[in-house]
Formats: sequence, structure tokens, C-alpha cells
Amino acid sequence: DSVNAGINISDTIFICTVDADSILDPNALQSVLEPMLSSPSTFVSGGQLAAANDVTLVNSNVVTSKMPTNLWVLWQIVEYIKSFMISKIGLSRINSLLVMSGAFSVYRKNDLEAVGGFLSKLNRSDYLASTIGVGKHTVCEDMEIVVRLWRYYRDNGIKGNAVFVPTPVCWTEVPENGRNLFRQRTRWHLGLAETLYIHRDMIFEPKYGVTALFALPYSFIFEFLSPVIKLFAIIFIIAASLTGFIDGKVVFLFTTGVLLLTAIFTSTITVFIEAWSQHHGTHLRDALRYRNFKDWFFMLIVAIAGDFSYSFFKMAAQLNGTLNFLRKKSEWNKFQRKGFNTCN
Repeated sequence: DSVNAGINISDTIFICTVDADSILDPNALQSVLEPMLSSPSTFVSGGQLAAANDVTLVNSNVVTSKMPTNLWVLWQIVEYIKSFMISKIGLSRINSLLVMSGAFSVYRKNDLEAVGGFLSKLNRSDYLASTIGVGKHTVCEDMEIVVRLWRYYRDNGIKGNAVFVPTPVCWTEVPENGRNLFRQRTRWHLGLAETLYIHRDMIFEPKYGVTALFALPYSFIFEFLSPVIKLFAIIFIIAASLTGFIDGKVVFLFTTGVLLLTAIFTSTITVFIEAWSQHHGTHLRDALRYRNFKDWFFMLIVAIAGDFSYSFFKMAAQLNGTLNFLRKKSEWNKFQRKGFNTCN
């Protein structure tokens, strides 16, 4: 509601949303505006997020960026790299992005006004009333607004693009303990479920193009159903091993194979991003925190260990989000922030 109030009183062409616990790199806003300025069909663009924990900022410039020692933060750094530098870049290239982080996104004001602004229980816009209905709510309004913009553009036969720009950096504080991280990941999965349910009539509807035929089904199968599929896979493997249906050696080889593939995949990501970042601003190298081989190897070990520990933690949080959705338990679950280390 407060963001909608800001949209209403603004007199600019573009609207940028930034979370209260986030700080933009000095060049971030200019970079993320480029696709909006160069193409009138781009209705939203966003940039890369970087964990602000244990960094020191001076006028939004990073002056100290040591590798965190907190394992929860390290796992999230790896997760952000995979999400932003691989997933979002790929989905952006095939014009299938359904979510742009609310921590740092840019929209056109006339688009936001046309679709009724961000979703809330108090929103009574005519567009909402004529499409999804009023009184609905989601804990992840940043995803829902992008899906609704896709709906609007497709319904009106307008060519649209959602663009992720990997160059800009938004420094944001991430949870530093398991309890807060569990709450956050639960909320994210709950928001995904709510958005998919609100716009369920779009799925496989040909008039919505790639959004309906690929992006929404992909999100439903590979993101929403992912923890459920993983849970049943684990139960099956354990039951099959105990009953002798699967040979123990096969299970061991399978686990070893997953470990090796993870190492290769993570190493490739590390080398690719490091090589790519060398051709961009130094602030990106600070954001990625890859300084030397020791840092690369350390993050590689963290990533591999995370696949056999943090991934199960994340799966549990997502399952909890699914249960909350089924129970219609929609809660924000805020957590306390420490704030940034700043110097004058």
C-alpha cells in the first residue's frame, strides 16, 4: 500500500522499488534503466543482488569486502550466484522471467497504473476487479506484479519484455541464522504458490504465449513442486535400499556422481563469473568476493557441502511454505536486521 501511494504521488516516467535494507551501487540505477530507455517494450528490469553482510560501504562504494565466516551467509552467496547469474540470465534471454526482485526493480509508471499497482487486500483498482478480482493478497508482490504485467501486455496484444541486467549491484542484508532464513524461504515459496494460484487461468492458455506455455509451467513443476518431488525421491531411495530393491553400491555411486557433477558445475560457474567480472566494474568483483584461488576453492567446498546439507534445509522451508499455502496461512515473518557497516 505504501508503494502504491508512492506511485500515485510520483510525477516521473519510471518507478524504482528498493528494499529498506538495501543500498544501490552508484552505477546501478543508470545501468538498469538502459533496457527501459532503449526499448519501449521493456516493462520491467532488475539487477543483481549481493549479500551486504560483513562489507563496509562508503557512499555506497565497497571499501571492505572480506569473505564471510557465517555459513548461512556463505550458502546464500552461492545460492544468489546460481539464481541471478545463471537462472535469471537464461530466463531473461528467452523472455520468460516471472519475478524481479523487489529489492531492486524498475517499472514504467503508466504500466503500474494500468494494471492497478501492487497487489494488496485494500487495492480496489478497476483492472484487478476485471481480471483476478479484488481483495486478494500475496506475501511476494514483486512476483505477482510481473505476472500481472505479462497478462496485461498479452491481453492487449502489446509486445513485452522483462529484462535482467547482471551488471548492476544492489547490496542487501541476508539472514544470518537458520531460524530467520527458514522463515524467509518459507515466505518466498508461499508467495510463489499464491501467485501461481491467482493467475492459474493463464497456464497453458495459448494467447499468453511463452508466459503460459513455458514460464508458468516451469515455475509450477520445477520450482513449486520441486521440494515435493525431492521428498518423494528421498523416501523412495531409502525404502528401496532397505528392501533390497536398490543395491547399496548403486546408491553410493549415485551419490558420488552427484558430488562430482556438483563440483564440475560449481567450478564452471566460478570460472565463468570470475572471467566475466574482470571485464566489468571493480564493484562486481567485490560483490562476488572472489579474490584468489583460496577464495574460489573455499566457496567451491561450501557449495558442495551445501548440496548435502543446506539443500535439505531449503527443501524443508519450501515444504513448510507449501503447507502454509494449503492451510491459507499467509504471514510475512519479518526478521531483525543488523544494518550496514558504513564509514564517513
